Amino acid sequence: MNKREANRLHEKLSHLDSVCIVSHAHPDGDSLGSLLGLAALIENHYHCRVERVLSDSTPSRYAFMDTSKAVPFETCLEKTYDACILVDCSDENRLDDAKVLLEQADSLINIDHHRSNESFGQINLVEGDCSSTGELIYQLAKYLNWKLDSEIACNLYVAIATDTGSFQYSNTSQKTHLATAELLSHPFEVDLVRERLFQSEPLNKAKLFITLVQSIIFSSDGQVGGCSVSQENLNQFQASYEDLDGVVEFIRNIETVRISYLIKEVGTNEFRASLRSKPPTRVDKIAHQFGGGGHAYAAGLSFSGNLKQFQDQLIRACEEAI
Repeated sequence: MNKREANRLHEKLSHLDSVCIVSHAHPDGDSLGSLLGLAALIENHYHCRVERVLSDSTPSRYAFMDTSKAVPFETCLEKTYDACILVDCSDENRLDDAKVLLEQADSLINIDHHRSNESFGQINLVEGDCSSTGELIYQLAKYLNWKLDSEIACNLYVAIATDTGSFQYSNTSQKTHLATAELLSHPFEVDLVRERLFQSEPLNKAKLFITLVQSIIFSSDGQVGGCSVSQENLNQFQASYEDLDGVVEFIRNIETVRISYLIKEVGTNEFRASLRSKPPTRVDKIAHQFGGGGHAYAAGLSFSGNLKQFQDQLIRACEEAI
């Protein structure tokens, strides 16, 4: 961990009266767990007022997490803060409409684990070797002697467990397991957390999943596989974008597949694509070709235009990366 930036963060927090901590749009477990865990840590160790700000609605799979103190960004538009902390946000555009909050803070603090992060804050605690932002916040807490409690441990556990795919992804390291071991030394309902995160898929998601699996397009002797999902598909099964979690990973887990993709319609001629791969094949470089980014084996991008043309281009780029 960058001790210089950690010390700068400590010094900054020691002199702040107010800070807002903001999650990225379409929040995942790392974003939410990091936001909630860091907020409690700062409240417990400094005298500044902490605002927990959500850029987007909370997916139902995280309903068990205590977001009662969190507020939607729209309620903060008339407020000002001494500093704004972005967690798990590889670039400012991931805030979507909540990006306006950055104009209301005197300084910007950037805490993230994405290698594509370009250190856009005045203080940048960015560690690409961490499995998750939650793991980075754990390391920060240890370095600054911040004390953990059961609620903080639960939030950081959610952050780590989700971004490592329940400790199955290649970003899981010895340090990840050691951090998790200490988090588990604090009593919280870990069995309930695991069930809610990984064993509570709704029936409509299962039906949507079956439809998408039947539409997978394979190429390069089965080494590239993927599909697209339209708003019509979602409406048919009364599903939402959060119900697409796990689809691109399922395709990647097929024996022959090296690279998988899922293209989601998010508006009229507006799409987002998720990419996954098995090491050593990298998908971050593919995403960069289309203006996106992410991790070596998990990346994403957005695009506008014709779906068929883009899907053909994406497949060619994936085939060239094999």
